[in-house]
Amino acid sequence: DQMLQDVNDYDLPDEAWADTSSEEWISRMQALFPGRAVSAAVWDEGSRINLNTVSISMLRRLFKEDKSAVDSVMDWRDTDQDAREFGAEQPFYARQTPPLKCRDSLLGHKSELKLVRAAGEHYERIKDMITTYGMVNPNILSPDVFESFCCGVGIDDFVAERLARELNDLQEKNIRLKNYDDLLQMPSMHRKHLEMLDGLFVFGGLYNVNFLTADQTACILSECGIAAEEAQFVFRGTRKFRTVDDLIAAMIAAGMDEGVQDYARQLVTVSSSVFGINVSVECGENSRYNIDAIVRRFREKPDDRQWVLEVLYWKEGLLSSPSEGGDEPSANVGAG
Repeated sequence: DQMLQDVNDYDLPDEAWADTSSEEWISRMQALFPGRAVSAAVWDEGSRINLNTVSISMLRRLFKEDKSAVDSVMDWRDTDQDAREFGAEQPFYARQTPPLKCRDSLLGHKSELKLVRAAGEHYERIKDMITTYGMVNPNILSPDVFESFCCGVGIDDFVAERLARELNDLQEKNIRLKNYDDLLQMPSMHRKHLEMLDGLFVFGGLYNVNFLTADQTACILSECGIAAEEAQFVFRGTRKFRTVDDLIAAMIAAGMDEGVQDYARQLVTVSSSVFGINVSVECGENSRYNIDAIVRRFREKPDDRQWVLEVLYWKEGLLSSPSEGGDEPSANVGAG
């Protein structure tokens, strides 16, 4: 309810929907689960780094220049069988015990990273920085990942390959896509394809700086030429932005070249669209009922003030220990 009632155009960590320690949150939880100890958390899932769309340069920073981890993630999510210099494809995973199947497609859950050669070693350090559920901006999306998204929704492989080339042409011409209809500038894109892709894309900033940790801030803003030290100083948690213009001004003050403002507006924002929710209810001395969800909040029309919520992921069940739950590889990845 609090997410739906939030009518402003910015999102901050201290707003009612995010403050699970508030009296309103606590009273709601007590009403739902009378007599039980309940804990809850809400966070901006969309401002975590999306493993499916992150650029190679950002992957390098995320994995602290671990070439094997970077190349292996790229091999895991691409559709070919050609291993990169430091990466791995199916022959490597077939030799593991037990044998694994390389996905060769977009990751279904961030915990798949634990299966990927070399990348799994970084998982515990970065697991709260990453996601597979964030929104996607085709203006700054690599064509090969765009092709994977097209294939993933059922667009013919041959058509998807053509669409990827056509998106690359638009990007090279610096043509900015402002809405779904603008995708029709690609000759191979038809209305039926737009319907298949509906709900996947946004045509503005992706990462809400108001919710980024210091490491996330340094990683993301370095894409705009801002040094890590400056990013962490200027965007320390006490600084809250309510407009994109204020955010861009702060980025320029932190060392961003004014010439990359347009790119920056495609990368960062002050509003959130994808949220993670966890509710945990104690059921006994050694058990609890746990609910994990990812939801997308959007307006059906740009001029609407009414929000709509869509559930992207839902997992619930009785857990026997606090360490269980919410962090398992997708079921269709594993033994080959």
